[in-house]
Order: sequence, then C-alpha cells, then structure tokens
Amino acid sequence: GARFRCAVALVRPGRTQAEIAEGACEGQITFGPRGTEGFGYDPIFFVPEYGCTMAELPGEIKNRISHRGQALRQLVAFLTDLAA
Repeated sequence: GARFRCAVALVRPGRTQAEIAEGACEGQITFGPRGTEGFGYDPIFFVPEYGCTMAELPGEIKNRISHRGQALRQLVAFLTDLAA
C-alpha cells in the first residue's frame, strides 16, 4: 500500500498552539508510470477505487480526493469559522 499525506499548520500571533489540518489519499504503487496529468509520483500512484493512477484522473476528481485538497478544505473551514 501507499499513502499521500499532507499536513498544513496555521500559527496565529499570540498563540502557542498551531491549528493543524491533515489529509490522506490511500493507494498503491504501480510497476510503471501511467497517465500524463499531474507531477511527481502521480503517474505511479494507483487509486483502487477509481482503477487508475492519479495522473490518469480528471482534475475534478483528483482535486476532490487529493491529500492537499483535503487538508486545505479543513483549513478553509477553520478560517471561515474563525472569521464568523
């Protein structure tokens, strides 16, 4: 198995504790690259639920399931609550 992970930390002035947002995307490593979209490990990171690599996924799906997208959506939700 394989896992993409992302952690984003927000430190606010006068605070000693950071707000942490995390995301993960589960998959497997392929024996060879497949697909032309994305960068880095995307061509060899197979997502079983979609039956293809991250580099083969349409951008809309990739952004929805990506580890970075998950973490940043959590951070946006925190900031939205903070601003309310």
